[in-house]
Amino acid sequence: MDLIKIEKEVLDLCGEVAHFIRQESSHFDRARIEQKGSFSNLVSYVDKESEKKIVNTLKKIIPGSGFLAEEGTDSKSENEYQWIIDPLDGTTNFLHGLPIFAISIALRRNDQVVLGVVHEVTHGECFHAIEHGKATNEVPHWNDILPYMHDKSPCPLGGKYTLGPPGGSPTCSIPGHNLP
Repeated sequence: MDLIKIEKEVLDLCGEVAHFIRQESSHFDRARIEQKGSFSNLVSYVDKESEKKIVNTLKKIIPGSGFLAEEGTDSKSENEYQWIIDPLDGTTNFLHGLPIFAISIALRRNDQVVLGVVHEVTHGECFHAIEHGKATNEVPHWNDILPYMHDKSPCPLGGKYTLGPPGGSPTCSIPGHNLP
């Protein structure tokens, strides 16, 4: 099992799902919020759709692996691998427009976690590690995020980004909320 290759595929997947979450934040339908158990435990269609996208891709990365996921995907493994997923870690923040939420994915082999990724959605910061490897914190330059943006892309706080001239950073219509 090539954990370096798997890690790269999971990082790419997180970037794609983060793009979906950022897009949905611009026109989020508050009527599609549900309670899970207690009144303070909430879930939205964004959580559920993100989980579907993640699970469908991870099934291809390691066929036969099991799943334990926040929004209900729970399946036994046909092999020694199990994915542990929170597709929108910080749902309450997301629902209230607070730009602090992430995608969290771990891979367990038997009882040992061998891969972990936490991808902060708003700014694209990503923390990841694999077994016997070093932990990495990647802070993207806006050029890394640019392919997922367009002029007037939504800002999670409700503003809109303006791309500006080549070589310049995008700016948000909300003062002080700009990309690095």
